[in-house]
Amino acid sequence: MVPARKTSLHPLFCSAQRAQLKEASPDASHLDITKGLATLWKAMSAEERQPYIKQHEEEEVALKAQKQSADHRAADATPVETSKDDSDHSTADKSSMLKPKAAMPTSTVKVNTRQQHSLPTEEDDEQLRMDVDWSANPAELVLAQTDHPTGAKLLVKRKGCSLEDYGLCDMATAKRQRLQGSDGTEASPVSLEMLEEWEAFQKSCKMAVFNGTEDGELDLDDLSENSPLKACAFLGKLREVHYPLNKITKRKHEQPDAMMRVPTLGLSFAVQRMLHSQTVEKDAVISDLKEKLLHMRGEMDVLQMTIDVAQANSAKAQLVTPEPEE
Repeated sequence: MVPARKTSLHPLFCSAQRAQLKEASPDASHLDITKGLATLWKAMSAEERQPYIKQHEEEEVALKAQKQSADHRAADATPVETSKDDSDHSTADKSSMLKPKAAMPTSTVKVNTRQQHSLPTEEDDEQLRMDVDWSANPAELVLAQTDHPTGAKLLVKRKGCSLEDYGLCDMATAKRQRLQGSDGTEASPVSLEMLEEWEAFQKSCKMAVFNGTEDGELDLDDLSENSPLKACAFLGKLREVHYPLNKITKRKHEQPDAMMRVPTLGLSFAVQRMLHSQTVEKDAVISDLKEKLLHMRGEMDVLQMTIDVAQANSAKAQLVTPEPEE
């Protein structure tokens, strides 16, 4: 049976191996099974992946044939209407209708070609981010959340990893800890404390917008030191005339750029969260250094006490040492 849409390699592998892994480990949780599948997939050689690549290609061919067949049926079902006015069309109009579409820019063609042949796909990437090794790099901070129709996902910064190496986890699983506690069978890598901190950040963003809006305009002047609108105010300044985000410059010596349409407040809060993550990381480093320094000071104090005791004992020994007989 041909699927309704193309399935990427990793889900094909998971579909084929999940039941077998469950049978081998009946007591394993869903999270453990998912981690096991991710480990097996990463350990597979290119030769071992060939059956899934072949299945992937066969599905691609079958889906393309289905689409062509559906297009032909739609074309056959569409009545062709002719009217007397058709003969009045000028030759120029006809020639313009027959003109081929303008060729796509070379950069666009290259990007599309790369997207068609690149593996893994976006679905693979999302699945791999769900299956990251949380034990090696535990969750540190929630960066953002998605609005998946099947359930929101949390983008989570991992300890020892850069921002782009974030992991994904189900928000519902994280919230379920309020009912089940963190010892449930579906323990989330995101602790309840992290989840509540993220929810507090979201609430502070909404309240800042609500309190700062007057007559339909958001006032970004005189913001408090910890205001979540700090990044919004800075990005707003950069959009003023002659500033970097005002428009695309066309100077030859500069790299080509493109305008990006994104939600303004959404972008601002994402930048604010990134800045916050760096602050958290910096504070953690400083705290670790302070702890090491205190430990070193303690060792130095012990060493100094040892030296003092040794010197005192040496002086005492010299006092009680009898003089040699003549």
